[in-house]
Amino acid sequence: AFSASDWIEGGITMADTVELSRAFARAGADLIDVSSGQTSPKSRPHYGRMFQTPFADQIRNEAKLAVMAVGSITGADQINTIIAAGRADIEAGGIDRRVLAVLEFLADNKMNPTVSSLRCGHPYLSKSGNVSEHSAGAAVDVAAINGVPILGNQGAGSITDKAVRLLLTLQGSMHPHQIITLMTYPGTDNTLALADHDDHIHIGFHPEGGTGTLLTTNGQAMEAGQWSALISRLHKVANPRVTATPSKFATQGQSRG
Repeated sequence: AFSASDWIEGGITMADTVELSRAFARAGADLIDVSSGQTSPKSRPHYGRMFQTPFADQIRNEAKLAVMAVGSITGADQINTIIAAGRADIEAGGIDRRVLAVLEFLADNKMNPTVSSLRCGHPYLSKSGNVSEHSAGAAVDVAAINGVPILGNQGAGSITDKAVRLLLTLQGSMHPHQIITLMTYPGTDNTLALADHDDHIHIGFHPEGGTGTLLTTNGQAMEAGQWSALISRLHKVANPRVTATPSKFATQGQSRG
């Protein structure tokens, strides 16, 4: 096991961790079990789902060494996200923020998505021969909702249908360019039925719409641990309550004929 962070100011940094990992690789190590903390009573880890996975991602990508990710990995969907769906691409800022937001949108509406492909895990060209939106990090494939596979569960009233109808409520910059399943939805401009989408929902955006690296307040690219801390903090922020009736401070407007 390898402690990637002390979670205290002045402790080991990820730069130190990557360099140590390279030294282990040169010495013949084949794999590192990446953990963190428990090195000082002063440490303050940012606990949460898969909270240590970003450390493993960074070591794997920068030290070029196989890793074992541990720490609050509790379900098959999380394992799938880490292994098959390119969690490292998220940490590197290579996934369009609209894609991340749409996954959070589904989860917040009690439709927990299992991701089968983000940027990695998908060919550069689609079967039609066009450059895939996945290659720009602007698309995601969802293989299950709440553990129910898309395969065999399409059609009116299915979990797939409910998910698509929820996605169709998105507006403005969050309006997907494409939602592809086996189903069509009359009156929509972004749904498409393709036979090879029997086992997943494809949600894609125009790549030029805003891919970019998330930045800290001082303009530096976010490090792996900071992303997990941000997501953890956002989950603690309560949604504002907006009333449907006029405020007591509202004034009567003049009608224009």
